[in-house]
Amino acid sequence: MDKPGARARTLTSAALQLTTSRELRRRSQERLRWNQEVLRYAGEVDREKVWTFYPSLYLNVGKSHEDVGAKQEARRLYQLAADGAAVLPEGKLTDTVRRGAAEGLKRTME
Repeated sequence: MDKPGARARTLTSAALQLTTSRELRRRSQERLRWNQEVLRYAGEVDREKVWTFYPSLYLNVGKSHEDVGAKQEARRLYQLAADGAAVLPEGKLTDTVRRGAAEGLKRTME
């Protein structure tokens, strides 16, 4: 026999998980929109001035696509990030982008 309140706690826990899931999905969609907007703005600037930012931008947009379940688009963007990072000067940011792109490509393998 269940202890009093056990069912209520179970239902409350399930409702909290559902709410958290919805909130995470909403935040993921907001991040995707924001990252797409940043990429669009970068496209409006002279590419020679911002070319070193593109691999990081592609990585972020790729992760946002992955988070909302668009794995194929995420993979395409991770590949763009990896390709762009290959020509960046050595440094911590370059290492982070290379590692992130490689991990993203692994996660989105079909």
